[in-house]
Amino acid sequence: MRKTIVFLTGILLFITELSFPLSKINPLSYSLHMLEICLLYFVIPPMLLHGFSNIRWNLSDFARSIADLSLFISLAGFALLITLEHMSFGIELFQQIGISSSVLKWILFLLAIDIWRPFCLKVGWSKNKMSRFSLVNLLILMPACLILLIDSIFSPVDSMVSTYTMAFCFPIGMTIDDIQSTLLPARLNQGLAAFMMIGFHKGSLWVVGKLES
Repeated sequence: MRKTIVFLTGILLFITELSFPLSKINPLSYSLHMLEICLLYFVIPPMLLHGFSNIRWNLSDFARSIADLSLFISLAGFALLITLEHMSFGIELFQQIGISSSVLKWILFLLAIDIWRPFCLKVGWSKNKMSRFSLVNLLILMPACLILLIDSIFSPVDSMVSTYTMAFCFPIGMTIDDIQSTLLPARLNQGLAAFMMIGFHKGSLWVVGKLES
């Protein structure tokens, strides 16, 4: 019963995000943008996978090696994209090659589902291997979090990462000139977003560990 409730809640959150994205409430709030991606990458995927956690996946050695390779590719891809998304250089690169913010968001969502697979499904890993994988999951977020935090302290407000990111994700009709119309000061907004990213991820790892224990 609990698994069904968690799964259905995940479906509801996913549908809500598709229909009424949080960032549309206030597109100029970087912390609200971060809350949205935290839900998409760190909350909804494990909730969806939790509904299938009773299934035992009896994979052949070859299929298991393919699944592990897929996981490695997903980790590397997620780490690279999430870091680039929080660098002005990365955003310019995405714009040059024609990757929109919405396309990038759903690529990262699919990669996140694969990354959460070992935590939520019975993949036959030892406790030590799971601990190492948990540590790697935290480490792949650290570059993006540190970039946001350091940038929020030392960079001029008009050249902060959040300025470029929000311009990249703006709805049609908004411009970078509207950046200052935020509920929180720009530095606090971006600094809070950095802590939200690591906090949601760490919190989700803890909750999933309790649910699957």
